[in-house]
Amino acid sequence: MAPYPVEEDKRLGVWFKPAGLMVEPDRLGHPCLQQVVSDHLGRTVWPIHRLDRPTSGLVLFAYQKSAVAPLMQLFEHRRVRKRYTAWLERPWEEGAVEWWDLGVKNPAAFRMDVVADEQQGALKMGIRAQSTAEPDRISVELLTGRYHQIRAQLSAHGYPVCGDVAYGAQPWQHASCIGLHAGFLGFEDPWTHEPRQWSVEAAWDLL
Repeated sequence: MAPYPVEEDKRLGVWFKPAGLMVEPDRLGHPCLQQVVSDHLGRTVWPIHRLDRPTSGLVLFAYQKSAVAPLMQLFEHRRVRKRYTAWLERPWEEGAVEWWDLGVKNPAAFRMDVVADEQQGALKMGIRAQSTAEPDRISVELLTGRYHQIRAQLSAHGYPVCGDVAYGAQPWQHASCIGLHAGFLGFEDPWTHEPRQWSVEAAWDLL
């Protein structure tokens, strides 16, 4: 699938990022969403947050430099609602839950390790999760914004995301993708103070 704009105005754009595409450029020159958006507009743009490379979903960009700080502050002050759909390796048996865990970033393994006791570098991580109409898919809302936290917490509680080999899942047919989709984004517009929200359904069946 190709990236596309979901909504744009003079200050910001919300884009769909397909799984396998990075948000920002790396040292190896891999394709990235930021360059796609920049080419689309013919000018510099600024990503306000990120998604993991194998995750699909909505990404917010500032289209003006003056818009970067107000949009960043929404995330810093936790005024943004982000909701994910996770496709699990096994059926969900928990109903509605709120999980809080401690995580330590493991740069050598490119993962977040969930730990039982507080230790140096441990970060508090929280998610809410609940069932959907499909037994192996759940809705997940972030309560904190840590590296890989949905993937790490679900795996630690016995529910690895499909295809997420780094967190104990079995390999699956979609090499560049895992079963995690950031399908909902919402916040109060910093300029108009009107509520704004966007949603895009997961498209795993089209991969």
